[in-house]
Amino acid sequence: MFREDIIRESVIYQDILEQGVQQGQQQALKTSILDALDARFGSVPAEVAPKLEGLTPEQLQGLLRQAVLCGTLDAFIRQLG
Repeated sequence: MFREDIIRESVIYQDILEQGVQQGQQQALKTSILDALDARFGSVPAEVAPKLEGLTPEQLQGLLRQAVLCGTLDAFIRQLG
């Protein structure tokens, strides 16, 4: 048990854990964006999902809001660049 406590306190372990949490958050946001677009506009073009890769959670959160509020799917896609 002592070794496990040491590992949990290590900086490397904390970094790996934080990266895992961030990746999970990013994946959940990407899924939510695609689900919102699909629910609002029907089929989402395959070009959209790859454009969500590499974005920060903050950027994805903003895009989720846009996915819910934008007038058209084309308007959303234009925002992706």
